[in-house]
Amino acid sequence: SMSMPGYCVIHDVSSGNSVSLNYPNENGFCKIENCFSLQIWTANGEYATFSLIDNQGNIIFEGATNSNGVFEESINYNGNVAGCTDDQACNYNSLATCDDGTCDYYCGGCSDPQAINFNEEALFDDGSCFTLIESPYLYFQTIIDESQSVYFIRMDMLSLGNGAPYLMMNSYNVDMNFIEAIGEYYLGPFPCGTSVDVTLYSALYDLTQYSPALPFNETCDINSIVDISEVSEITTYPNPSTGNISVKGLGVGPWKVEVIDITGRIIWENKNFSSNGGIELNLRDITTGQYILLLTNDINIHTSKILIEH
Repeated sequence: SMSMPGYCVIHDVSSGNSVSLNYPNENGFCKIENCFSLQIWTANGEYATFSLIDNQGNIIFEGATNSNGVFEESINYNGNVAGCTDDQACNYNSLATCDDGTCDYYCGGCSDPQAINFNEEALFDDGSCFTLIESPYLYFQTIIDESQSVYFIRMDMLSLGNGAPYLMMNSYNVDMNFIEAIGEYYLGPFPCGTSVDVTLYSALYDLTQYSPALPFNETCDINSIVDISEVSEITTYPNPSTGNISVKGLGVGPWKVEVIDITGRIIWENKNFSSNGGIELNLRDITTGQYILLLTNDINIHTSKILIEH
């Protein structure tokens, strides 16, 4: 149990699996051994207390997050010492009597204490240090279901930045999304006319907060219904390409076309690209590399990875 909504990840060596819980919607997990690793992030980064209770009602562990709503620790009871018991791992603990699933076999990391991603356990510096946080690159769209008088918020994570994994939360309910990969994510449904704030938090940097959008407040006063289960059949080819790219399967009408690099920077765009089922792009002036192609109009969005090779 927790004193406020939150998100937690439990790794149990006995099963070899990680369990993700969105509290209070989910509040139970199965385990066999006497130690495991536990990570907790509370909603909106607030301090909270929590308890772990077995199926007989006995409290096996009580704890609290830090002031930013984060807790990361190995849990043990019944007289055990939790830790990594594999002497081949970088973080081997000779005093551990049960394995908590935290064994790390890569010993490199950032050894600069001035860097954001300083790792005090790194045995050698692997050149990964950085001093600035790169924000993720996001695209938001509302999707309306008039028949139910509700709307959904779709977020496309186009670039992760360097703060992943993230927690995406909203001001309407306690639902959360755990985001660690580029892709599309949905929040909702929300009643038409309800104002909803969406906020992203970096789980890597003590819940550093990103406010990616103004409050959503969809009145749903349109005459069409959008089916969120609709699967796009848009194709992009050739890929890789020297810069001449064809996009087929688009609906008729103007499209906004953007090319985004791996840092989330828009390096090419056309805000009113006419389409009669397809478009032809000349991107030969773009340097060799991997990019995201983003196409949007009033009700649709399509993303694809493209590789430019000269």
